[in-house]
Amino acid sequence: MKILEIGKVVLKTITVIIIILGVWVIYRLGFSGPIPALAFVDFPAEVKEIKINSIDWNNAKNKKFTTYQTAINEAVKTQKINLAGKYTAVVVGCGTACSHAYFVNRETGTITDSKITATNGFEYRKDSTLFVMNPVDQVYKTYGDQVPEDVLTQYYVLEDGVLKILNP
Repeated sequence: MKILEIGKVVLKTITVIIIILGVWVIYRLGFSGPIPALAFVDFPAEVKEIKINSIDWNNAKNKKFTTYQTAINEAVKTQKINLAGKYTAVVVGCGTACSHAYFVNRETGTITDSKITATNGFEYRKDSTLFVMNPVDQVYKTYGDQVPEDVLTQYYVLEDGVLKILNP
């Protein structure tokens, strides 16, 4: 009889430990609650064949990005559409473990600032509007199970040149 009681106590203890670990993992990943897995195919974009040769740097909307003029010009020349069907995402370094993204609309030639910085880069596809900051696989490749609290994976959708957050 005592073995059965000990077994029940051990089972309850293991259950509590699993719940605590689950809550800890959710907290460490920065989720305020469970979110569904987001996939690029769930945010489709029609890929257009657009070619622009240069950016109009006299355009008032583009002038504020002249600090990164060389990087943006090079990306426009060497990269194709790589985001949301009509954009070229241009990622520039902003320090150690820091990257920032700009989006060049290849239809209009205008540049948009993503207004976000990442410690572990970004992930995106030419046929999807989904834009991921600090992709989970990259975060765990860098930190293993010791992920700093300020390193969060964030999901965005790019609509009309504006990033809208999906998991606040």
